Amino acid sequence: MTNTARHDYHAEEKALSVSQQQLDAFARAHESTIHFDVQPRHLAGEGNHRHVVHALMAAGWKIHSDPAALGLDLRDPSWEWRLQLSPTLDLRRWRISNPQGFEAIFSRLAPVEIIAGLTDALAASPPAEAPPSAWHIFTAAGWSCTTDANGHGHAISPDQLVRVDHGPANPGFDEVLRWDIQAHAPQFDLFLGEYGQYTDQPGPVFWSAELYGTPPPHLLAGFASALASTEPLLRGGLGTTRHNSTQMEPSRLSGRHVVREHAERLKAFAAQARAALRATPPPPVPAPVARRR
Repeated sequence: MTNTARHDYHAEEKALSVSQQQLDAFARAHESTIHFDVQPRHLAGEGNHRHVVHALMAAGWKIHSDPAALGLDLRDPSWEWRLQLSPTLDLRRWRISNPQGFEAIFSRLAPVEIIAGLTDALAASPPAEAPPSAWHIFTAAGWSCTTDANGHGHAISPDQLVRVDHGPANPGFDEVLRWDIQAHAPQFDLFLGEYGQYTDQPGPVFWSAELYGTPPPHLLAGFASALASTEPLLRGGLGTTRHNSTQMEPSRLSGRHVVREHAERLKAFAAQARAALRATPPPPVPAPVARRR
């Protein structure tokens, strides 16, 4: 096989990267910041969108939107999956979709680490074994779950602030299924204490998400695991969108440590993508066309 006919893996592998300029933007947002561990995670606020976007780019996704535009439009290498980030929209801040009818929508204030439960599963290689169901994940995390014979039902977090419902999106009209997620802020009672205080009852919706269609099982498992996790999320002390009721503890992680962890995370996704690329057989070389004499 000649050099011109050989499949150019090097060029494809080179594309599996995040530029230094993009990494520097993440570093500037974290290196000089004092970080805190925030709980509960579902009220920690948005976080840095690069946590989601950089991982997908490291796995080979490309930005196809106008660099001067406010939003982002990313496509996976096969053009089957699409992620759209629209900073000017509150209810449809994030949208992940494919042509088979799956669509996930996240509102403003949805933590990027919870969204990454779904997008990281997209960026990684599918697991060899079937993942546990979302209901199993929620139950194992101490959530209260109720399901019927069709697998439809609802789950409520131990603190009563997050509710997940699964069932037909339009009962009686079509067969499209929907996962509906609502994270509530706690109710504030003005008559408690001297200046009022938060109660253990759910109050206004803090953020919401909707998953339409039938997501691949490993995507749903990744999202459910991120939602049900009790690990605190890392946030800066100033200028964050966390809810006032959250608990904050100074983190042991410095800004430089956060940047190093981010870089290692991207290397892991890029390594998986390169391994998958090398395992893919090259396209067949077309046979030479016989010339008539």
